[in-house]
Amino acid sequence: MLKSKEVKLSKGFQLPFLSYRYLLVAFTLFGIIILSDNHNVSASSGTLTMSIPDSISLNILPSSSGTFASTSGTISVSTTYASGYTLGIKATSSNNNALINTSDSSKTIPSITASISESTFSTNNTYNDKWGYKPSKLNSSANSNFLEAPTSTTTTTLDQTSTSNSTANTYTITLGTRLTNATAPGTYENTFVFTVLANPTPYTITYNANDGASGADTTNMPTPNPNSSSTYADTVTLSNTVPVRDGYNFKGWCTVQVADGAACSGTTYNPDGGGTDLTWTLDQTASTNSLAIYAMWESARCSDTLYNCIATAWATEGSRVLTNDTDTNTGIQAAITTSNSGVFKYNPSTFGASSDAANTSDIYFYRGILDTTVGSYGSDGDNTAHPNTVVLSSASEKSSLTTSDTCWRIVRTTGSGGVKMIYQGKWTGSTCANATTNAQVTTSAFSGTSNTYRQIVRVGYTYNSTYATNTSQSGTIAQIFGTNSNPEANNTRSTIKEYIEDTWYSSAIGSSSGHDYTNMLEASAGYCNDRTMNTSTDWTTPLAESSTIASTYGTSGQQAYYFGAYPRNVTTNQPPSLTCGNKYSQIDRSTVDLYRYVSGSTGVSNQLKYPAALLTADEAAFAGSGYNSSTIPYHANSFLRSGSNFWLLSPYGRFSGGNACGFRLSSYGGLGYGYVYNTYGVRPAISLTPETMAANGTGTAADPWIVNP
Repeated sequence: MLKSKEVKLSKGFQLPFLSYRYLLVAFTLFGIIILSDNHNVSASSGTLTMSIPDSISLNILPSSSGTFASTSGTISVSTTYASGYTLGIKATSSNNNALINTSDSSKTIPSITASISESTFSTNNTYNDKWGYKPSKLNSSANSNFLEAPTSTTTTTLDQTSTSNSTANTYTITLGTRLTNATAPGTYENTFVFTVLANPTPYTITYNANDGASGADTTNMPTPNPNSSSTYADTVTLSNTVPVRDGYNFKGWCTVQVADGAACSGTTYNPDGGGTDLTWTLDQTASTNSLAIYAMWESARCSDTLYNCIATAWATEGSRVLTNDTDTNTGIQAAITTSNSGVFKYNPSTFGASSDAANTSDIYFYRGILDTTVGSYGSDGDNTAHPNTVVLSSASEKSSLTTSDTCWRIVRTTGSGGVKMIYQGKWTGSTCANATTNAQVTTSAFSGTSNTYRQIVRVGYTYNSTYATNTSQSGTIAQIFGTNSNPEANNTRSTIKEYIEDTWYSSAIGSSSGHDYTNMLEASAGYCNDRTMNTSTDWTTPLAESSTIASTYGTSGQQAYYFGAYPRNVTTNQPPSLTCGNKYSQIDRSTVDLYRYVSGSTGVSNQLKYPAALLTADEAAFAGSGYNSSTIPYHANSFLRSGSNFWLLSPYGRFSGGNACGFRLSSYGGLGYGYVYNTYGVRPAISLTPETMAANGTGTAADPWIVNP
């Protein structure tokens, strides 16, 4: 009599780090059924059921002519929530090829060594004193052949199914032996292990770029694609790779193909949250699972005013305002890190009212690095959350840009709603991410030659030529540098101003360039050459305009002088400012030192011949380029860093018995100084009007906002 016992394996029970599910069952000839523990259970839900016999009896009746005897038992397997299973058999680690007499282990019946039919086995005395087993497969009647004993190292597959079956599949396992008088009477047994392994669920995920027939515009697609695999789990996590398409923002995946900007009419999967995120639930009863999903895109190109494009792109971060740096410039510099780099709103109550011609619009500036990439100055800026790149071109599409088109990095907006930018080289054919000499228009002295380093007037963007001699002479500050009421005293242009206005401007973005931008640049934009003077004894009280100073240095130990940007950016008692002049004193040089464009001007006095000049040290400080000292840190990967030294507009000072110096942005990313006759890079700055439109682009280095003339 056969008895059965049902054993269930739950796929909901989980052991860590294991990915298969087995049911191991042992039974013996004339023995008690041995059930093993459940092993390697996955996290999936559902059940796999296996019914087995308690015992199988085989009466051994030896005879002289040989007697064939057999007995059978059944195994039943059913599944729920699984796409089929694999049923296998193997022997235990010992006695895998013999039936052993339980009374005398020296008496054994060895297994047949090859598959033979039942009729051959039962009638051919060649197989006397041999045994074998005969499984049935696929719910059919018993197979016609008896097989040799399974080994202890290899599982022999009895059946494989590919569909779920709630009605049990029943298998008949037959043991047979041919016996003669040479076989010792008694009880013989062997132990087998039956394995039931629920099939993994096969699946295929196909990621479609959904960007046109060729799909050539999209990069960074998930790989492999399609992804064909299988799993024992209920769910599959889709790739969190975010595709990149030129000029578009990725909005997630949809199970229905939709047009750019359209809402998903199917199921949404989104690496950034929303929809059902990235979890796809499988049908484990299906022979395979297929998922085709399509990228959803929203145009990131801006065809509004450039200011509005920036305001939209910077909206989230632009609400941040620096408010805790009232007294010193240490605060604005010290906290610059990768994590808090970004867009800030300028706070005039902290840093002083801007000297921009109008202050009707909020001023935003970028501080620190543009993305999480460090050590790659000049190439930062492709993070779509922080776009700040413009190209000036007659082209309306990126594909039509030429290598003569000029690239610019947005430093800040202006109080009138304009956009102030610094030169970043030319379009390379694929990017505006230029570095070192490719990010500048030339190299030049700020003013004069090595024979003119004694002349303190040379720190001026324009200067009074009367005092541009190396002979010992002195005068008042008003006489040497001019005053608000007498800017005309500055009757000579500096070397760098001459180059920008006479050599570079017209051929690059002026009347000879093929796309004249002069009318699109803010005539009211001010460029500050702050020559408010201080001594190291009192940073907060500048020297009076009537103070007499030596225009050239004499002997060592002579009084050292420092200009207005020095205490704001080198010492620790004042913050940088967009106010042209020193807000802590009554000295007012906000007219004579603030240069603006005047059409038709020759560029002397406090006038610009064309609307282009240089950034100030204060603007560089707001961008993250602090002075290189133990107390004033700088950000080595500030987006302004080009990898080469380049001039800034702010005067630095004249050392005791030493040279006249101006501020530079050093190759390592911090503020520094250079003698006015040193040759450094020239990176002009310009300010686009509030009405300037962006024709196309997303503002990254690889897809800049295109501004047409």
